[in-house]
Parts: sequence; structure tokens; C-alpha cells
Amino acid sequence: ADGTVSTGQGPVVTGFGDGIKRMRMGEKATIIFPSAIGYGKSGVVNQQTRTYVISPYNPLIFDIEIKAIK
Repeated sequence: ADGTVSTGQGPVVTGFGDGIKRMRMGEKATIIFPSAIGYGKSGVVNQQTRTYVISPYNPLIFDIEIKAIK
């Protein structure tokens, strides 16, 4: 999905923020990081269904392209 991300100013997991800070305009990357710098033992729970959206201790993988820097 396309989206805007602000680093250091909100609910971005550490691994994701650290990864995109190292990228430059136009670069593409796959960022893979362990749960320790993701959602850790908590995971992410959908509050309506009470089911995990991201299970505890799951590594995370993001395919990213930097299209604009503001």
C-alpha cells in the first residue's frame, strides 16, 4: 500500500524507522527485522475481533520505495 511515514514522530516500529532513514530518494529496498525491534512479545491485536494481526515474536518484512522526501 502507498503511504506517508514520518520517522521519529509517532507510531512507527523501531526497525521500520531505522530502515527508511538510511534510504535515499528513488531507492527500493526490502527491510527485514526481528521482533525485538518490531512488535516483540506483544504482537498486534485487532481490538474488534480479539485476534492477532501480527503474532508475537514475528519478524517483519517490508518492500519499500522512496518516492518523495519532505
